[in-house]
Amino acid sequence: MSNIQQKQRRSMGFGNVPLRPDELPPDLRRKVIQDYSYTEESIEQKALESIEAAASINALTRGLYGRSITVGLTPTLVVRAERLRSYLFKNPESSIGLVSESTIRALAPASTSGSTQATPLDVSSYRDAHLFVDCTDINGASPELRIYTQAQDPASGNWTDIQQVFAIGVIGTYYEHIGVFGVTSNLALRWEIWPLGTSNATFSIGAVLKDGLLRSAAEGNTQAIYLGPEGVKAEIGYPLLEGQERVFYMKENVELYAVGKTTGLELKVFEL
Repeated sequence: MSNIQQKQRRSMGFGNVPLRPDELPPDLRRKVIQDYSYTEESIEQKALESIEAAASINALTRGLYGRSITVGLTPTLVVRAERLRSYLFKNPESSIGLVSESTIRALAPASTSGSTQATPLDVSSYRDAHLFVDCTDINGASPELRIYTQAQDPASGNWTDIQQVFAIGVIGTYYEHIGVFGVTSNLALRWEIWPLGTSNATFSIGAVLKDGLLRSAAEGNTQAIYLGPEGVKAEIGYPLLEGQERVFYMKENVELYAVGKTTGLELKVFEL
């Protein structure tokens, strides 16, 4: 029966005619009941999503409870979770990277062009370079000591100029920060003394390399802290290097231990 026919029957008094679903009052309409049941895995997934979302915007619904724990050569219990909760672990030690000081060219006279290609400086583990030139003597008609940085092509082994970093006309000590520009695997320096063939200079070249990458305990990451189960060792633990932090979501009754390669290390633990 069409809508028009139903309305006509009502208006003509032909008895009760059922209302269509969309004609019912809102409180009498059929309600769709959604299934809100979750498995244990889905509950954990929802909790993880909530924790990650909260951490991404630094939103906290409770106080940020933190404490410091001293870690040494013997595994130390840092957390025994009493309920579902996330924890932030931070190694507060300063992370400034390695620093290396080198003499690229010892103080000596020169009257011809030259370079350090035969004894390049290994910069493969560094991200920042500072150069120094100490010129104690320079002679000639308007003389100028020009020094260039060079990088080595790994395919051919050939050297190429990167940039001119010094143009020195009088005695003195000079400094240039080249940063990461041209700091590849090997770094060499090339010099010319103008006018060529009629000028000479006595000078030395030094370098300071900074922000070295920490790759092993021998290279400086003795302040690292390693996390894991009871009996954890540095060789198998999860590493927190200097300045690093990590959030772990922990189930009830789970224990986490920490150990280091030296004594007196500090670990910050925050309950989120």
